[in-house]
Amino acid sequence: MYLSDPMISGFTCGSAVHVFVSQLKDLFGVSVGSYSGVLAIVWIIRDVITELTTLDAAGRTKTAATVVISVICCVFLLIVKEINERFKKKLPLGIPIPGELVVVVVGTGVSYGFGFYDLYGVSIVGSIPVGIPAPKPPDANLLGSVVATAIPIAIVGYSVAVSVAKIFGMNFGYKIKPNQELVAYGVSNTVGSFFSCVPAFPSMSRSCVQVDSGGKTQLVGLISAAVILLVLLVLGPLFEDMPKACLAAIIAVAIKGMLRKARDFLPLWRIDKLDGAVWMVACIATILLDVVYGLLTGIAFNFLCVVFRTQFIKSETVTRINGTEIYRKSEKTSSQSDIAVIAFRGPLHYVNKDRLRRRLIKETQIDPALEKAKKKKKKKKQKRTQVEDNSTDSPSVSKREDDFSFSSEVDAKYKDNFKCNDNPTYQNDVIYEEIPNNHHTFEDTSEEDNHVYTISGDMEDPPIVKGPGVTAVVLDCSQISFMDSVGVKFLKKAFEDYKELGIDMMLSNVGDEAMSKLHSGGFIEKFGYDLIYLSSYDAVLDYFRPSVIEETKF
Repeated sequence: MYLSDPMISGFTCGSAVHVFVSQLKDLFGVSVGSYSGVLAIVWIIRDVITELTTLDAAGRTKTAATVVISVICCVFLLIVKEINERFKKKLPLGIPIPGELVVVVVGTGVSYGFGFYDLYGVSIVGSIPVGIPAPKPPDANLLGSVVATAIPIAIVGYSVAVSVAKIFGMNFGYKIKPNQELVAYGVSNTVGSFFSCVPAFPSMSRSCVQVDSGGKTQLVGLISAAVILLVLLVLGPLFEDMPKACLAAIIAVAIKGMLRKARDFLPLWRIDKLDGAVWMVACIATILLDVVYGLLTGIAFNFLCVVFRTQFIKSETVTRINGTEIYRKSEKTSSQSDIAVIAFRGPLHYVNKDRLRRRLIKETQIDPALEKAKKKKKKKKQKRTQVEDNSTDSPSVSKREDDFSFSSEVDAKYKDNFKCNDNPTYQNDVIYEEIPNNHHTFEDTSEEDNHVYTISGDMEDPPIVKGPGVTAVVLDCSQISFMDSVGVKFLKKAFEDYKELGIDMMLSNVGDEAMSKLHSGGFIEKFGYDLIYLSSYDAVLDYFRPSVIEETKF
């Protein structure tokens, strides 16, 4: 579940590189040190190069013979694999040629017959113990000393197992059940503990060899287990003269398919840069930091990319396609429309709420925090002026008119040019006309322009005059899959602040999960359903024609 396909592909490719490099010593017949951990692969390559450049006469003979065996085996296996792929349907009973078995049998026979070990010093398998140890329960006294090491081994081994299983599952078109895999490994290791076995987890090299041999079902596992048991009990001594180069060639050819995973990088990079980055980080970390640390690094970076995706959610302005009720992305600026429809393309939570806040500020050209600070500062200034004013004259109409607070978007020259429409209402010695939604419309009669400005808000406070530009915002919530408490709190605050500034806000396309959060977060209790619409089209239509589409509200 938590291992993405790009991460698994990159990890598999890096692991294949490790497996291939580990076979170089047997392919060339040289000795290298035993390394593990960070940069182990670098030290192995260094030792191989050092050994090849410092060979004596006997070493050159051994290496030459080993390389010849390796080349012959690799070429033979590649030819057999090509035949199996091209003529699969023409082979008897559809059974592929067992090239690996041929290499083992023929290689062992030729090595024994010609005495490769005695003549050329070619490395062979050597003595293979016969039989299995008697079963006995694990020593409970060792539990305290091994538990700290056993837990990470189990986690990493299981992760590698699931990764390998997913790779072959994708290749052969079947799904795996991670829980079933976990039970299987638990049972097998429990039984193995009574026979002093090492922890049992899948081997990428052996899995590739099995697949290249034509194995596709669970029956192959049973047959392999039976053959290994037979070798341990009876046939082990027959393979003592088998050259290690034969085994290394089998593994090197089998791992070729895993190395081809390197071709996944460019398509992933073209489709999604983050997926490409996940692949590259998993692959390089596995190669340089060893398999365990590479896997952990890949998983950690994969989670980090998920955080990036949820944090940097796109929010964009959408406009209606002519003749439809559908809204799509547009390059239209906020100054070209009275109402802005904003689509937020992901879940709304504490990580990305500021991106929505910046989009609202960009569309409305108003930062509520700054506007409220300016308003507060202006009130303090007016209060100081009133304290200093010793005049006791009764307020006049003109003085009341001066008490209006005009937004920065309206020039002060307009306040003297207002004239009332029909049916005026008198309040606080100021004449204005009331219209629905608590808006108050005045007409400017100046010769320079002829706009209708809006005064909104509670008339007991200094009203705000809104000039041309965005007067309403519709937030399309169709892609907001969920909200957390911080997201709901942000929406409540935004609706309050923009309402005080004369800008109406509405929600549309709210899903069930988001609606549930709005309920539990107190948004519905505070604002009701009047600001929530089934679609952005309904919200826009209702804003301009309130009585037309009343039935579409929640």
